[in-house]
Amino acid sequence: MEMKQGRPTVYLGDEIEHQSERDFLKSLSRDLQASGTPLLILANFLAGRQQRQVDFLISCPARTVHCELKTSRHAIVGGINGLWQKVLTDGGQTRNLEIANAYRQAMSTTFAISDDMRDLSTRGKGIPQPTGSNFARDID
Repeated sequence: MEMKQGRPTVYLGDEIEHQSERDFLKSLSRDLQASGTPLLILANFLAGRQQRQVDFLISCPARTVHCELKTSRHAIVGGINGLWQKVLTDGGQTRNLEIANAYRQAMSTTFAISDDMRDLSTRGKGIPQPTGSNFARDID
């Protein structure tokens, strides 16, 4: 996959279903195009042996960023461990979310991307190697 000067190159693993993600991709592409930096955006694809769904992987010559987009009408609070909660409109009450811990989901998906990149890097010449022991350390 090649990064071209000017417009970001976008690859979709599958059609993006959520409007919030389509809006994000449109804004991201527009904003990054203004930078003039060669960019590659991979969106809505599966990674790793457990087939984890990746919302966005954004890459330029200086860095790679994994972005899992979450949309809510309420403020969300949570940490590295445990359940995440939404803060109800009165600001005082919270309710547990019925989804997995989003931090853990993003980290697991980053490791799945790293595993796939490691597998690809062993297949031939010209494929970049990680700067450390794995590619996860090179992904923000």
